[in-house]
Amino acid sequence: MSAKKVIRSFKYAIEGVTFALKTQLNMRIHCLVAIIVTLLGFYLNLAIVEWAVLLFSMTLVITMELMNTAIEKTIDLITDEYHELAKIAKNVAAAAVLFSALNAVVVGFLIFHNKIGKLVSPFLGVGSIMEVVLVMLLGVGVVLLVVKLVINGGE
Repeated sequence: MSAKKVIRSFKYAIEGVTFALKTQLNMRIHCLVAIIVTLLGFYLNLAIVEWAVLLFSMTLVITMELMNTAIEKTIDLITDEYHELAKIAKNVAAAAVLFSALNAVVVGFLIFHNKIGKLVSPFLGVGSIMEVVLVMLLGVGVVLLVVKLVINGGE
């Protein structure tokens, strides 16, 4: 494969990511959450294995979102009429994104819960794992709400 072809293939891939970021709200949300999680990882000084697992999980979610977009656009190209098989294909692709995102949430929880618990417990007076989990869920909910408001321009 010539250098020109390699460069062209990277150009096409970048165009695909750009398209997804411009047109897919969920892609923008996933990328923003990945940036926040990465910054938190730097702040909490994650171990190399924690980084590896976290980066794999975040990449998996973004990859699934890209595949979901490709499947949706391919189906839209083939038909603009309702078809049960088109619906099934789109729903299954969306389910792949959902499962990868759920995996990323679990991985994030496993990596961050003790570190965040130690960070917030002196300030909030929480001690048990359940209290830490509730505080983390509240924090995640607030972050997701802010992300959605920022991306939607306050709508």
